[in-house]
Amino acid sequence: MKNLLEFIATAEDGLTETDILAGYPNATQEEIAKNLNILLKKKQIDIFNDGHTLKYKASLSTMKDEEKMIHTLILESGTKGCLVRDIKNKTNIPQNFVMKILKILESKKLIKAIKSVKSNLKFYISYDQNPSEELTGGIWFNEADIDEEFVIELTKLMYVYLSKKTLWNNQFSLSKIEEFPCLETIHDHIEKTGISNVGLSLENLYTLLQVMIYDEKVEKIFYKDKYVYRALPQ
Repeated sequence: MKNLLEFIATAEDGLTETDILAGYPNATQEEIAKNLNILLKKKQIDIFNDGHTLKYKASLSTMKDEEKMIHTLILESGTKGCLVRDIKNKTNIPQNFVMKILKILESKKLIKAIKSVKSNLKFYISYDQNPSEELTGGIWFNEADIDEEFVIELTKLMYVYLSKKTLWNNQFSLSKIEEFPCLETIHDHIEKTGISNVGLSLENLYTLLQVMIYDEKVEKIFYKDKYVYRALPQ
C-alpha cells in the first residue's frame, strides 16, 4: 500500500485502524491489516494500547536507524549538500519521515540547511562544513544577498592600486607599460592586504575587473602575450 508508513508518521499520537481506513477509503480492511503487519515485522511501526483502543505509530527505533542513514548521506555529500528529494530517493524513507529526521539532526547541530542563491532550493550539509561557492554565490554574497559593501571596498582598493601603478599626475604613459600589472600581480597584491577572510581566486578578481572595465574605470591591454590592466583617469 502506497505511503502507508508516511501516513502513519504524520500522526505523532498514533492512528487507529479506523483512522487509517478513513485515510485509504478505496482499501479493504484486509489490505490495511496485511500492510500493517508488514510494517510491524519490519519494525517500522509500533502498536500500543491507548486506553481501550489499539493505535499504530512510527517506530522510534526506526527513526534512530534512519537518522544515521540520513546523516551519513549528508556527510558524504560534502560541500555540495543534499536536497530532501535526493535523501528520499536514495534512502527510500517517506518524505514526512525525512523532514522529521532532518529537524532532529538540526536540533543536535549535526547538520544545517543552506539555501542556494541560484535555485533558491534548500540543501542540507554537515554542521561543520562550509558550503560550496555554487550554493552560496561565493565572496560576492552575504546571506544570499549581494554583499555590496564588500564589492565597493574591493573595487576601490583595486582602483587605488592600479592608479599608483599606471597613472602619473592622473595621466598615463604607454612608455611605462612594462610596469602595468597583470591579473596575477593584482591578485598577489590584494591577497597581501588581507581585505577578505576568504581566499580570493583569480576568477573572482577577473569578474570584478570586467565590471570595472564596463564602468570605464579600468582598461585591459594586450602586451607581450598577456593582458595587463591600467586605471583610467576619473
